[in-house]
Amino acid sequence: MARDVTTLSRLVLDLDHKSKTLAIARRLVEQLDKGKLEAIEGERWLLLQLEPRQDRGWDLLAHIRDCTARADFLPLVKELGELLDEVDWDVLDELVPALEQKVAAQDARIRGYGDALAKARVYLNTLRRDLTLARNDGVPLIEDERFLLILDGLVISLDRAIQEQNFLTVPGLIEEVEKKGQPAHLETDKIEERVKGKKHFARQADLLLLRPPLSDRRGVEEYEYTVLLRTPSRPGSHGVNVQGTSTVVKADRDRVIEDFRKVTVALNYATRRKADIGTSGADAAEPVAAGATRDLHLGAPGSQHGVPVVNPNLQLREVGDFMFRIFIPEQIAQFLRAQPCSLTLTTNDLEVPWELMLTDSGLMEGGFVCTERPVARLPMGYVIPRLDFFDAPPPKKKRFLFIYSDPDENLVGARHEVRAIETALKDRWKNDVEVEVIERTEATGERMNEVLRGNRFDVIHYAGHAAFNVEKPELSALLLSGHEPLYAQKIRRLLKGRPLVVLNACQSAATASGQQAPETRYELQQPEGLAAAFIYGGALGCLGAIWPVFDGPAAEFAVAFYNKVIEGEMIGEAGRHARIEVQKAHTDGITWASFTLYGDPTFRVFS
Repeated sequence: MARDVTTLSRLVLDLDHKSKTLAIARRLVEQLDKGKLEAIEGERWLLLQLEPRQDRGWDLLAHIRDCTARADFLPLVKELGELLDEVDWDVLDELVPALEQKVAAQDARIRGYGDALAKARVYLNTLRRDLTLARNDGVPLIEDERFLLILDGLVISLDRAIQEQNFLTVPGLIEEVEKKGQPAHLETDKIEERVKGKKHFARQADLLLLRPPLSDRRGVEEYEYTVLLRTPSRPGSHGVNVQGTSTVVKADRDRVIEDFRKVTVALNYATRRKADIGTSGADAAEPVAAGATRDLHLGAPGSQHGVPVVNPNLQLREVGDFMFRIFIPEQIAQFLRAQPCSLTLTTNDLEVPWELMLTDSGLMEGGFVCTERPVARLPMGYVIPRLDFFDAPPPKKKRFLFIYSDPDENLVGARHEVRAIETALKDRWKNDVEVEVIERTEATGERMNEVLRGNRFDVIHYAGHAAFNVEKPELSALLLSGHEPLYAQKIRRLLKGRPLVVLNACQSAATASGQQAPETRYELQQPEGLAAAFIYGGALGCLGAIWPVFDGPAAEFAVAFYNKVIEGEMIGEAGRHARIEVQKAHTDGITWASFTLYGDPTFRVFS
């Protein structure tokens, strides 16, 4: 009997040990099961096999304790011994250290996840601080803020997954966060450098140039321009007014206009010559060679069939330098050379392209007023801007409208321009923009009435014919199907909303048809009436063409401009960027100089 008691005591201790080991294994499996980072199907199967046996063992022990006869006692002890001698229990003893190693590995991975989350949070907070400071400096980095929002969403999802122990999704989220990375241009010092280069553009100076009636002093015809500069102001302060005068003889002003006429003549000659080359043997329905129209470097000085051969960029630099020196008083010139702030121009002398004055200050690339700073014109008018518009909630997508208006079917390039810009925007911004095109036959008065009153579009791009009226600018018009005029005064009265408007509108009747080369003319003065109509009607800005030619670089300019507008840049800075980009791509062309912006250069269409 003593031997039986000893055997039973040993079995009780063994059962207790195995139960405790099983409990440890079960806890470890539960830990691993929550993390789902380690494969434990075999371990889970083993526990499922051993748990009923453990329960049976304790049941046998309870029956043994109730036994009063040795004959009943011995079979139960024997069954308990056989139960505890099964080989699966030996596997359990080896399993626990292996499970402990797996738990340790899983804990290390989870700590790694936490470290990755903490690292992402530090970077996120640093980036958020830097971008907030940039916005406070008046330089919102919109594309970078979009990156911040995307990264913030990923970090929030990563944090939630870790908190909920949904570790199956964590590696994928970490991989996405790491793919986004920490771009070099978003490092603190790089952001500071970018903001430093642009924050002065958030401040705006105003330049007023007033031409008086022509006077005759001692037999010399001359103008005494009044030039007034209001310097930019900081919050809580006022800009300083600097006034001066410039006496300009009529002959000098005429030389400026004549120099731009020479560029125009060379432009048309180069257009015809390159169109002949580009379309030799080509289908008449195809456009002239992309980029040919305004790539005007024609070789050595001289003439071709009576046409002066000029280097247009050299010509523009010479006349731009001459303009700046004779029109701008010294004190104002000194300020413009030293301060690359945004600039608005208001003038009654509409034939002079003031944006092409060459300060040559070295502040920015190019040295021209329009390449070294955001610049725009504010038209002089007798009506104040319309304020009876209501800002609607911003749409999910940016809405672009392209209008191709060609009642005589002789602006072949205009349709290709619209198609090229439409394709480029859809390729890059397919998830961000909605594009609608009004084709030639659809550009009716009824449709345009609907467009102007509908307040549906953020950007309106018009490529086609116009009729300019210098004597009565309000009767300047866009020419629609059937030659129906859309007068400037009607535009001003009907326009709703605050769209950005781009007008590549050509008045010249000598335009391309099939293989015939297009011609253009210097039209700075004429578009003012149409631009003013849109601005006074409430448009955020209006971009008009000085030399309205429809070609590859013109489309490239529009695409570069729209890309920056969509990214959230100020419209003046978007125009400056487009000028520089096209100028670099077409070093012998003048497309970069072909557009004038009306409105406030610091406005943003999308923010």
